[in-house]
Amino acid sequence: MEIERKFIAEIIDIPLFWPVDVIEQWYLIDEQYREVRLRFKGNRWFLTEKQGSGMVREETEEEISPFVGKTLSLVFMDKPSVLKRRCYVEGWEIDIYEDNTVVAEIEGKTAEDLDNVKCPKHIRLIQEVTDDPRWKNKSIAKYGIPEHSNKRQFELLKK
Repeated sequence: MEIERKFIAEIIDIPLFWPVDVIEQWYLIDEQYREVRLRFKGNRWFLTEKQGSGMVREETEEEISPFVGKTLSLVFMDKPSVLKRRCYVEGWEIDIYEDNTVVAEIEGKTAEDLDNVKCPKHIRLIQEVTDDPRWKNKSIAKYGIPEHSNKRQFELLKK
């Protein structure tokens, strides 16, 4: 079970201690309420299936061997993909996309856990997009980042 909220965000300041992963993921199956993705994160490969929509969805994830992951990435390299950097801070996952868009996600064990979430001091939440299908990674892979007004963040990570 995956229970999360997602926000367009702005990074106010990037502390040097934030761990960062580069993530690339391909969408092998893309249906309205079901997706299967292949993810390369760090030096590890994962196959994930998600079902449902909104804040609460079913999710199963399995680590796969590098051989299987690389083979699938070659077989499905024409499928839509997303490339992003992910920072981890105070329980939040902060995704920075290639066009400088920042999306902050927080997960909980129950929906009630996410009612009164506190944002890290280095992040400003701009707009919640949890229920907006345009902000699902599978939609971003197919159609790109939806229009918004906050695109300066990616350059901060390159410094």
